[in-house]
Amino acid sequence: MSALKTYIVVNSDLNMTPGQVAAQVAHAALAMANTMHLESMENFADGSNSVSTQLTNYYKWIQCDTIVILRATMAGITTLLSSSSQSTYSVYKDILKPLTPASNIGEEQQLDASSEPVITAVAFYPGMHDSVAFKHLRTV
Repeated sequence: MSALKTYIVVNSDLNMTPGQVAAQVAHAALAMANTMHLESMENFADGSNSVSTQLTNYYKWIQCDTIVILRATMAGITTLLSSSSQSTYSVYKDILKPLTPASNIGEEQQLDASSEPVITAVAFYPGMHDSVAFKHLRTV
C-alpha cells in the first residue's frame, strides 16, 4: 500500500512571504485535523458509532505524516475544489493586506479590517485524492 498523503495548496496569487506561507499551511492543516476530529465526535454522539473513510485515513496518515505542499493560482485552486467532493478538503481563509512594492524590508503584512477573507490555503484530506490531480502544480 502506498503512503497516504495530504496535499496542501497555497494561493500563489497572494505573493506571501515564506513565513506567511508556513503560517497559512499550519492553519490549513489544523483546520483539516479539527474538522476530521469533530466529524468523528459527531458520528459517535449520534449513536452511529461508524468511523468514516476520511477519519480512518487520517489516523493511518498521522503514523507517517506525509504532507505535500504545492502552490496554485486562485483559478487553479477553484478548479481543484470544483472537481473534489466538499467533504474531502478544508479551506482556510484569512484577511491579508498586500504589501506595496515600496514597503520596507522586513515589514509584515497587516490585517485589514475592511478586506474580505480570501482563500490562502486548502488542505486536501489524506488518501482522498488522486495524486494525478496535483501533478501540474509546483512545489512551494
